[in-house]
Amino acid sequence: MVAGTWAPPNLCQPEHGYHFTIDSWLLVGFAAAFRPHFFCDLGTGCGPIAFGLASQLKHGRGVAIERSPELAGYARQNLARLPVTVIQGDLRFFPWKDGIFDLVACNPPYFETGSGRGRADAKQAVARHTLYGDMDTFASELRWSLADGGRLCFIYPADRASGILSRLAASGWFLCERLDILSFADRPPKLVCLALSSNPCPSPRADTLVLYKEHRHYTEQAIAFLRFATN
Repeated sequence: MVAGTWAPPNLCQPEHGYHFTIDSWLLVGFAAAFRPHFFCDLGTGCGPIAFGLASQLKHGRGVAIERSPELAGYARQNLARLPVTVIQGDLRFFPWKDGIFDLVACNPPYFETGSGRGRADAKQAVARHTLYGDMDTFASELRWSLADGGRLCFIYPADRASGILSRLAASGWFLCERLDILSFADRPPKLVCLALSSNPCPSPRADTLVLYKEHRHYTEQAIAFLRFATN
């Protein structure tokens, strides 16, 4: 890799329809820092988050759940050499077990049906819109599957963070860490990575990541962060 650059791993994914974005690798870099032993990737798609976590965590293993049979097939290809079990099915009906995971990661859909930017492709719509549940649903379903001291990590639009945090706090989730992601240093955050626990965190940690120093040129901070996520 050329110094001062970064490129994501070359994973198998559909030629048309849903493609993973930099959001997946940002979440990997954030979540991997918790060093889980057994993680779950909800709505894995073709598996980038599970791929990044399993590659980064040399002694960890994981489960990746994907509703789409097609995407689950791609995930199995991408994760074939890693200690990750791919399960094709709807996570709302998954037989969750108490205290099984010490990390649950998710890049959830967040546009309500009929809102957000229109997408002609139905597969992209499922990835972006809450057709089969939203972050509130996911958090409610998996609450008891997280081990004591475990973390629920997800990436979300920054302008919606206060709303989702308020709703999750009402159902017993506590913010432990957040990473605000800015496209440029002089702009407000566009995305935020959040880590929550079912136990109170007395002093939640907050940090900031600036992605670009100019158009299509990553900052040194972003390159180091993304390389950590994909090495």
